Amino acid sequence: MEKIVQLYDMIKCRHGLMLVGPANSGKSTTYRVLAEALTLVSTEAPSFEEKAVETYVINPKSITLA
Repeated sequence: MEKIVQLYDMIKCRHGLMLVGPANSGKSTTYRVLAEALTLVSTEAPSFEEKAVETYVINPKSITLA
């Protein structure tokens, strides 16, 4: 729960970020739970400032530098 709150705080103050860490440390679960919670809040309480969330995973090796 603490990591989800930390991720939310970081998203609110940064334009972009990466989740890094060892395998099976909960990186994917953290952002998926946060995305689902924000989407649920946006549908249940439309007056809340958050909107529905869509996530896309991009392979950084597929992007050229030039």
